[in-house]
Amino acid sequence: MPFDAVVTRSVVNELNELLVGGRVDKTYQPFCDEIILNIRSKGYNHKLLVTVNPSCPRIHLTNMQKENPINAPMFSMLLRKHLTGGRVLSITCDDFERIVMIEVESRTELGDLLKKRLVIEIMGKYSNIILVNHENKIIDSIKHVDNEMSAVREIMPAREYIMPPVQDKISPFDVSVDELFYKADVELGECILSTIKGFSPYIIKNICKRASVSYNDVIGDLSQQDIAKVKEELTMVIDKIRRNEFIGCIVHGEKDDFYCIDFGEKNVEIMPSVNECIDKFYQDKSILSAINSEKANLLRVVNTNISRCNKKMNLQENKIREAKRDYDSKIYGDLLVSNLYRIPGDADFVVLENFFSPDMEKIRIPLDPKISPNDNAQRYFKRYRKAKNTIKMQKEELDKTKDELEYLEGVLHSIENCSNMNDLEEVKEELQEEGYQTSKYSKYSKKVVNRVSCPRKFVTKDGFIIMVGKNNKQNDELTLRWASPHDMWLHIRGGQGSHVVIRTDKKEVPMDVIYKAACLGAYYSKEREARVVEVDYTFVKNVRKSKNGKPGKVIYYNSKTISVTPGIDETLTFDIKK
Repeated sequence: MPFDAVVTRSVVNELNELLVGGRVDKTYQPFCDEIILNIRSKGYNHKLLVTVNPSCPRIHLTNMQKENPINAPMFSMLLRKHLTGGRVLSITCDDFERIVMIEVESRTELGDLLKKRLVIEIMGKYSNIILVNHENKIIDSIKHVDNEMSAVREIMPAREYIMPPVQDKISPFDVSVDELFYKADVELGECILSTIKGFSPYIIKNICKRASVSYNDVIGDLSQQDIAKVKEELTMVIDKIRRNEFIGCIVHGEKDDFYCIDFGEKNVEIMPSVNECIDKFYQDKSILSAINSEKANLLRVVNTNISRCNKKMNLQENKIREAKRDYDSKIYGDLLVSNLYRIPGDADFVVLENFFSPDMEKIRIPLDPKISPNDNAQRYFKRYRKAKNTIKMQKEELDKTKDELEYLEGVLHSIENCSNMNDLEEVKEELQEEGYQTSKYSKYSKKVVNRVSCPRKFVTKDGFIIMVGKNNKQNDELTLRWASPHDMWLHIRGGQGSHVVIRTDKKEVPMDVIYKAACLGAYYSKEREARVVEVDYTFVKNVRKSKNGKPGKVIYYNSKTISVTPGIDETLTFDIKK
């Protein structure tokens, strides 16, 4: 995501065409390091986003909807005072530095026209937004820099604005490509980076890639043919920059990226403008970040409860084991009752023949000498009854805990497969209904009203529709409400996974369609990475909700089993219609 000087130049070119001559209508400050200027120009309203967040400082037009704080920050109020109603005279960037200057002419309180500059310095963690008056004095900045923070350059109100120190590099327009690679002992990428102003490692790596060399290759190790190819690609890029031939490109891959020059990479999405490209890139990134954040929150809740269930299971199993030790108490009691006449009243133990044993082995039974032999027997009977009740109760609780654990593992699988906020919200609502989440709404809930559960839908070549649930609530909806009794139902055997339904329209389903649906059921399950998965299939009329069962839990019978390899058949068409 290199917002380098070349990208800055391409953005400014577009901003000049769209915004110069326009009026600043409103100013906002959604975050402490971000402002938005509403500019009315050439009959259109534009939102200019400027952020100096250290992780992604940038300037571009946006259509993002952002909530503003109830009380406007001081810097936002200052911008409203000095810029609102002002006319945009020019938008420039200084040479190949990442410094954008927006000159605005506005009236003072006395009605005088004065020029002011909004300076945007895009310099990583040192990025800043500075408002400068007509005398080149700083009115204020979004970040203050005093002499303790920087002895070289203060950014404080009433100080004279001084440009950042310039780079000791050559402008791309002035560089001599033929004389560039004279240092034989320097790496190719480092040579270009340290010589040409405004170039980032991203653009240099792509030049090297197109020239079939490496960024880290030492110049002296390259052939003359390699050097000639690098010069050719470098010249092509410089010519594009000189002619302002910029185009918005989003490169999709393991890690998405964007740039303003098309280097001919695979999986490139071409956008109408660089501004739209950057805006879409960061919107997608923001949505992905929000999804990952919400997903992490839900995973934390579910994993916490899974850990709780595992601990509870261990305690319940330990109690059962301990209670089983007292099962012999009934034998002790029966033997004592049968031999009361033989037991002395003050004995602390007695040895009796165990007639419950085939060999009539003798058994030593501890006694309490303070009570009678009969009371000792009754005490053993009582201990046995308590152990029996404990085992019964703990087994019932253990079964409930196992069911809960199975349910939570299914929810965990659903969360991991969620790809959008709506799917996550459905899982969140399910957890709330089951008592695992106490908060009624998330910050996204109000935006998603009356959501309709939409399973994944695939269509075979011969027209059969296969639907796959995304979460437990959707599985219930799909199986128990949407599917008809004569539809085919599939689920992996003895594991967590999605419900799969084949719409039959009372027609016979070919075996190859069942196989493809079974492959989908295996793919959208916890067994996705397995080589072979067993999948059960039956008619929907043979599936019913288990009594008091958790969401997604069903009972089925009259099923058949098929072994498949998880995957999505290439002949299936994914239907995105709701």
